[in-house]
Amino acid sequence: ALQRNVDDSQDERWGKARALWHALAQAGQVHTDTDAALMAYVRRQAKVDHWLFLTTFQMNSVIEALKRWCRRAGVEVAHG
Repeated sequence: ALQRNVDDSQDERWGKARALWHALAQAGQVHTDTDAALMAYVRRQAKVDHWLFLTTFQMNSVIEALKRWCRRAGVEVAHG
């Protein structure tokens, strides 16, 4: 079984990544608005098999990459 040893802040960060992914999908930048599609993006970005294995640094890097993508695409990003 997959061991979950992430703290709640990691879950919050994943929620933020999902929100950014959803915003990109709403703007037509992402074609598949699913966790599986976001996981594929995370695999390409961080070279890990699942977001649960991301370090805090990697998780932040993924979120920052998604934010930059939003800015390039003119997608409004909620702050906080």
